[in-house]
Amino acid sequence: MCNCLDKPLTTRELAARWHTTPGALATRRSEGKPMPRGFRIGKFWHYYLEDIQQFEQERMVGDG
Repeated sequence: MCNCLDKPLTTRELAARWHTTPGALATRRSEGKPMPRGFRIGKFWHYYLEDIQQFEQERMVGDG
């Protein structure tokens, strides 16, 4: 049985989550801007949901 938390998201999936484009994420990576921890397989980047959520939580501004 697949645990969705174990399946890494692609750059395209992360871009959809953040309402941006894969190209914008590639630019962020190449410019050295903060990104969630990721890994490459060939030319494709992948990100674990746990790392994305941690990255988002660390950058939240205020909480109400």
